[in-house]
Amino acid sequence: VSWYPLEERGNFSSPDEQAEKIWQTGAYTQQLCTHDTVMDCPWREQQQWLGDGRLQLLILQNAFGEKTMPRAFVENFAETQLPNGHMRCVAPGYDRYIVDYSLWWVQAVWDVLLFDGDVDFTAKWLPHLEKQMAWFDEYINEDGLLEDAPGWTFIDWANVGKEGVCAPLNAIYAIACDAAANVCRAVGRGDLAENYQSKGDAVRGAFHRVFRDDARGFYADNVVGGEKTGMFSRHTQAIAVLAGAVEIDAADLMKRTMDDETLVKTEPYFSYYLCEALSEAGLGERAMEFVKEKWGGMIEGGA
Repeated sequence: VSWYPLEERGNFSSPDEQAEKIWQTGAYTQQLCTHDTVMDCPWREQQQWLGDGRLQLLILQNAFGEKTMPRAFVENFAETQLPNGHMRCVAPGYDRYIVDYSLWWVQAVWDVLLFDGDVDFTAKWLPHLEKQMAWFDEYINEDGLLEDAPGWTFIDWANVGKEGVCAPLNAIYAIACDAAANVCRAVGRGDLAENYQSKGDAVRGAFHRVFRDDARGFYADNVVGGEKTGMFSRHTQAIAVLAGAVEIDAADLMKRTMDDETLVKTEPYFSYYLCEALSEAGLGERAMEFVKEKWGGMIEGGA
């Protein structure tokens, strides 16, 4: 077995032995998935995926205090950028593009700056960030929402409504706009920051009106031909909370989200954002219950 020489700078201890075991197993799993790049897994693809990797950076930072790998991640994907702004979903190689993954690269730039505070490093990637965000301008409709953005909109492996005006994609876009604005302020480009902030605010201004389903009390996954499709997921509710796009009580929304068995459930990848939304809404205990059920269940199963 070989892996990147990480130092175990982070630690987590708890009187809850299961919780402690989950943390330790997660950190060890990330170590196994870290070689010259972060990898989605050490056995099948061994590739550095953009959306997956953004979450892996957070683990590397918190469990290992790692700075080099996250910086390399930002650079690796910037090097894949095409003239139209697209970034590959895997770096290096794999000539495919995932619409929402490209937005998580913008968040990753902000994540790295928050962790290591290197403004000069961040400023290097501003041209890439501008080009990346500009690609979306052509697909902003009269409501300020992305509509029919071409390419692979992934969100998660679950059956989420993704066609037309996609709610989770728009929420991720708003999050990326906020990250872009924060990066621009940090590097002294307040003019650009205002532009990105206004686009994110436009999404938030339209989200409730366009996606809210009064009968269900949830936000629909998508709108096609001016009509809500009747698809509802945990994904949409959670990412809307994180984007600051909900105009109802976030805690009540997330409680109902977890209690309603008819909503499409998150796969492991997007479950990070579900837990983050629960915590954001003041439901950290509910998030921990979810982690212990899902990841605790994996450990009980022999992971």
